[in-house]
Amino acid sequence: MVVVTFLGPCLRTLDNPALASALRERPDGESVVACYVEDPTQRLPGAAYTWWTRKSLPLLRQQLDRLHVPLVCLRGSLPHIARVLVGLPARTTSSRVSRVYVNRRWGGTTAEQDEQFDAALHEHDIPVNKFTAHTLHDPWEIKTGQGGYYRVYTPFSKQFAQVKPRLIDEPPAQPHEPHAHDSIVAALEKEHDIEVLDWAAPAAPYDPPWAQSFTWKPGAEEALKTLDAFLAKNVADYAEGRNLPFSHGTSQLSPYLAHGEISPHRVLDATRKAKAQLQSSKDKSGAESAFQFEREIIWREFQYHILYHEPYIGWGNHNTKFDNFPWATPLSDKEVRDALGNARPDDALERALEARAALECWKSGHTGIPIVDAGMRQLWTMGWMHNRVRMIVASFLTKNLHHHWRVGEAWFWDALVDADPASNPGNWQWVAGTGADAAPYFRVFNPVRQAQRFDETCAYVRQWVPELKSDSTKAIMGLYEREACSGTCLLEHPSPMSLWPKKLSFLLQDDTKPAIKAEDGTAAPDAGQLITLRNVATPEKAYRRPIANLKTTKDEALSYFQMYGKSDKGPKKEASDTEDEPPKKAARRS
Repeated sequence: MVVVTFLGPCLRTLDNPALASALRERPDGESVVACYVEDPTQRLPGAAYTWWTRKSLPLLRQQLDRLHVPLVCLRGSLPHIARVLVGLPARTTSSRVSRVYVNRRWGGTTAEQDEQFDAALHEHDIPVNKFTAHTLHDPWEIKTGQGGYYRVYTPFSKQFAQVKPRLIDEPPAQPHEPHAHDSIVAALEKEHDIEVLDWAAPAAPYDPPWAQSFTWKPGAEEALKTLDAFLAKNVADYAEGRNLPFSHGTSQLSPYLAHGEISPHRVLDATRKAKAQLQSSKDKSGAESAFQFEREIIWREFQYHILYHEPYIGWGNHNTKFDNFPWATPLSDKEVRDALGNARPDDALERALEARAALECWKSGHTGIPIVDAGMRQLWTMGWMHNRVRMIVASFLTKNLHHHWRVGEAWFWDALVDADPASNPGNWQWVAGTGADAAPYFRVFNPVRQAQRFDETCAYVRQWVPELKSDSTKAIMGLYEREACSGTCLLEHPSPMSLWPKKLSFLLQDDTKPAIKAEDGTAAPDAGQLITLRNVATPEKAYRRPIANLKTTKDEALSYFQMYGKSDKGPKKEASDTEDEPPKKAARRS
């Protein structure tokens, strides 16, 4: 007899309600087996998130080993896994599943999948016990006066202020009984649609070349250290420090929260205790800073509640007025290759080629806008970006380059170690003006004003844009005012070897027909890589010109907004279109 616990997005033993309840409630003589599941029917994690997961799972296994709870890592749909589990009694009575404990998951089509999972187990009279571990509340618990859910942050946060964190100690160890685990693994390995992963084994490294610069230390223990260090050193200055990208004023907790290595309950409880301590010492500004960080935790919760009630929010506009918005249409890889072989593209093709080139400039951090480039290169180097700069680069992509927010969200999803199914699309939609609690006008984060206010010495730019490392602050600030490159940015810079591995040799036959070969004569890069290498990479001794005129492109975006996205009340005052600060009601993630 065995009790199976599905950990969900909770790679921890502390504050893990499913695990704690399974160990506490298991009948005598029954063992507990923990399962981590990657469900291919849902949106698969991005590369950076996966890197973190593969580093975290061996550490989780060590924690579970102390509790004598074996860990099974699987790739398969939950309903199919459930059908395999209920079939175990026919194979061996020693591994018969008596009950199941699950930490809930959110987003995509999880609701439908989870209903099928429950049905398969209930059909065989196997009870399913469900818990909420990744959020502070079940999304259906906080209601408006009319019984609905909140679509605006401020009233949600006021209602949420009464929430008391729930803390759960690490459960006691169970008797050591490995046989049930072995039987379950043997049964699962026979299924063609289920893969037993070795991610929890330290001997299975996952270190792609692009992640070699990552300095993160995953794991639940490191998460607690990070929380303690932030509350001891930075929380009292958080209100100001969170806006300064060169400082270390943010919590750095977002990857640990995204992977469930620390619970939002523990973060909220510790933050409130720090706030109370600052209040008792009469540090009003410090207490207000701690409260601001508390609002960031609640903002994360708000995004998850929206995701539960509107699961389409990950791919569709919350404000459907933007469904017909004239976003830029970048070419696909195949279309790029065909276009580059066309000596006389028509205007539509040229615009689409330009859109793809601009997108690759943005991805690689070669837009000619220093603070945007710094942020995108920080993302590539760290798998993380400062929260203030996230808003700047997102605004530049959507408001100046006119790309759909989904394009940027997809890049962030793949490149961020803290990619989150609720916060990632929710924050992108907030910046784009299409989401819940977005301002009723098309907000633009002007990179010039943002740099002047939050990187006035250009320290952040110098750190991440090495070609500007030796330039004076005046010289760097002057780059924002340069005239944008005319015509297509495809033909701006041919310096391919500054970004990508030296093992590739790139041979350009002429201006229109690129021939790309590896040293062994095989493997050509994709079109995005081709554009970056051939046309976008920054020369070693010169910083590229801007790929877009900030004022012209902003005005174009605002004109589009007037036609497609304008609310009944219309935009607020013109000055608000370039305000740096969002409305006080719209808090952002830490």
